[in-house]
Amino acid sequence: MTFGDRWQQGGSSLELTLVHKIVERLNGTIQVTSEAGWTQFTVQFLTS
Repeated sequence: MTFGDRWQQGGSSLELTLVHKIVERLNGTIQVTSEAGWTQFTVQFLTS
């Protein structure tokens, strides 16, 4: 196991899975866009 910069090595999908479950339970949405080697995650929650 190496302990370098995790952004350079890529991450595990565990974090995204946890975020997805939290957002889902809070009735939010996640949008993913990817372009030119960059990936953007947009998380939205409704406000009352």
